[in-house]
Amino acid sequence: MDSKFPYLEEFSREINIEDYKLVKAFEIEKKFHEEICNEPIKENRLKLYEWVYSQVHSLYGKDQKYDFKKNIREKKKNAFLFKREFKNKSIIDIGCGDGALLHAISLSYPFKSLLGIDISTITPQIDVENMHFIKSDIVNFKVENRFDVAILDNVYEHISKFDTADLLDSITDSIHENGKVVFLVPNRLFGPWDVTRILDYTYSGITPSMGTHLNETTYTELIIELEKRGFNIFKTPIPLRKIKYLSFFLRFPAKWMSKIETSRIAMKLIKKIKFEGKPFFRFEVILIASKK
Repeated sequence: MDSKFPYLEEFSREINIEDYKLVKAFEIEKKFHEEICNEPIKENRLKLYEWVYSQVHSLYGKDQKYDFKKNIREKKKNAFLFKREFKNKSIIDIGCGDGALLHAISLSYPFKSLLGIDISTITPQIDVENMHFIKSDIVNFKVENRFDVAILDNVYEHISKFDTADLLDSITDSIHENGKVVFLVPNRLFGPWDVTRILDYTYSGITPSMGTHLNETTYTELIIELEKRGFNIFKTPIPLRKIKYLSFFLRFPAKWMSKIETSRIAMKLIKKIKFEGKPFFRFEVILIASKK
């Protein structure tokens, strides 16, 4: 065991990346995290985002040839999970990356239109009618036509707290008055979820993320921010990584999850139930928000 990084070997085995690459990535991301969390000037934050990803993508193998069809197959799980929210709707995917989720939706059921935006979109050129991608700042953005649904699939946690208000305002302005927004975000109470796991891979929520996750959050915190913007209906599927797909048709009031999060007794009991030394019930934040 590495005394400086006690979970390095275990995490390395889990994600199949060499130890030294994870240590290097952690050092780079920690520097980025410290600087961006104290950088009030947006232009400088954008430069930091560009810098960190240019440095760490190769360490994670993201600069190598990748299997886009495999990514689409993986994203079909989320297309399936949110079928009741997505089918026959116009959808904007904020921070769409390679566009795999939108392609998965296009292959799964009818839709009105699909738009993906990302600051560095690398979408393969596969033409699909009524599906488009634009390279854009994902914090401050405007769209010509509003959408029925907006989704952020593991994006929110990468946004600096200096930028979250602008992001949430942009999202609100991008959907119809009766539209919905779907968030998938790592839950800080079971963190850290980034490369900081080489320090703490217990999912205990004790150690804060120190890498590119700048804003791991909770149901409670995210609901508060969305209520400020007029959202007042909050639902969630079962927020457990594998069970959610088996119970895809279920939706519960998300404030039930908030009640659990804010109950010391409930959280203590949940974290006591462990498998291989880690909490068995590791909640994600999967929030579906809308207005009456």
